[in-house]
Amino acid sequence: MTIRNLRLQFNTTNEFGVSHRSTGEQVRVSVRYGWSTHNCLCQNTSKTGLVLYPPNPDHKNIVLLLCEKCYEYCGSDHGTQHKQLADWYFGIYGDEKSFLFTSGFYKKVDGELGFNSSTFNSVCSCPYHTDDRTMGQLEQDVVRQVIQDKPDSYIVEI
Repeated sequence: MTIRNLRLQFNTTNEFGVSHRSTGEQVRVSVRYGWSTHNCLCQNTSKTGLVLYPPNPDHKNIVLLLCEKCYEYCGSDHGTQHKQLADWYFGIYGDEKSFLFTSGFYKKVDGELGFNSSTFNSVCSCPYHTDDRTMGQLEQDVVRQVIQDKPDSYIVEI
């Protein structure tokens, strides 16, 4: 399975979005990202993270980051950490929330961030990803900023 990154970019009319890898179709996404109220503040532990992109570009993209204990990781027999985190989140909301795209990342015990996920950053899960093996630089920068500052709303600018 090849890991991909989203083709996040501003188009010629300064709308923020992603483009389909083969058709070039553009889909708008929000320029707003925010720290999830569900994120744990546990220290000295690794964490699993997701960026959730809602279908309505008026709603912010959610940066979700939790340790295994807080999202009740059940071991690899029950799917990847990213899959179990997504299942945990959707278990809270059920059908109330939906997302067009999901990107995965992780945070090591030492605080270093990793920006890959074979579960969510793959061409099989989303035709809006590129051939690169990690989350794109723009998305990485946004995730770093949101994790550092924990804002309710962080706006991406050109």
